[in-house]
Amino acid sequence: MERIGDLLLEHAPAVGPVKPYPLLLVHGMNGGAWYLRPWLYAAAQSGWDSWAVNLRGHHGSRPVTDLGRVPVSEYVEDVEDCLRQFGEAVVIGQPDPEWGEAVTAFVVVVDDPTDPALSEHVRRRLGAFKAPRRIIRVTELPRNAAGKVEREELRVRARQP
Repeated sequence: MERIGDLLLEHAPAVGPVKPYPLLLVHGMNGGAWYLRPWLYAAAQSGWDSWAVNLRGHHGSRPVTDLGRVPVSEYVEDVEDCLRQFGEAVVIGQPDPEWGEAVTAFVVVVDDPTDPALSEHVRRRLGAFKAPRRIIRVTELPRNAAGKVEREELRVRARQP
């Protein structure tokens, strides 16, 4: 087990040629990193620096008083905390006619902003229902004078085609 702040993660270093991005696996509400181990180690064998996070209230990560009352937004915060360690990323919700809200991720990409590997990898590993509906690559995240990410500006950008 490794830690990012008060979150516990399982880590499987890449074997062989390393892929350009680390992989973060996220469990559902009633699970933990333990049930992602087969995928964690399979991804590592394929060259991905792989991580599986135990979200708050699960298996020693960020204690909570009532697991049944943890809002999805707090689980998203846990994922964002992990992603910050791998490179800058922000996840926001966008209105969706079918689901009410869909996840959009903004990822800071330095090398090739058109590289499709990240989107393909996320969908293949997490499944379409867990993957962000859109991944928008940016060279930097908009910030206010205090250095906080301007989420409203990202929501406006996400609405643009």
